[in-house]
Amino acid sequence: DDEEWEGHEEFNVVLYDVHNGVETPGCLPAALGVACKTNVVIIDDDDPGMIAFEKEFIEVEGTAEDYDLNVRVVRRHGSRGAVSCRYHTEDGTAVSKLDFEKLDSVLELNDQEAQYDIPVFIKARGRYESTEVFRLVLSEATGGARFGDSTDGGKDCDICTVSIKA
Repeated sequence: DDEEWEGHEEFNVVLYDVHNGVETPGCLPAALGVACKTNVVIIDDDDPGMIAFEKEFIEVEGTAEDYDLNVRVVRRHGSRGAVSCRYHTEDGTAVSKLDFEKLDSVLELNDQEAQYDIPVFIKARGRYESTEVFRLVLSEATGGARFGDSTDGGKDCDICTVSIKA
């Protein structure tokens, strides 16, 4: 183990049935099973990691009472060093003045820390006529952290869509 990023390393282990004709007293004969080959991957934990939402789409029920929705952010493919990113909400058909509390802050993950919960305050509105949506956006990663190209938002950010059901 070292402190440098070098990517994952892998190798194969193969067991062979070698019968040398010599029996060891007191030992039972053994034979190879079907699985005689495996791949070993050494995951390099020196990467600062990729920051992403655990879920890119969250559906909640509109209720008659206010409540906090915890939206989990995870750090994948490494957790070395302190990293941070900005998070903020964006109105959609759900708007911050009526449906949720607007957020604009920074989350920080310390060395080896791999998850963070963002509390999103969902406001009570009584009856919803239709399903309302808004977005929670992660952006501006620091400390070597990055966003994944295959997530909503691509390399520049990560987006979680929150749907409040009628």
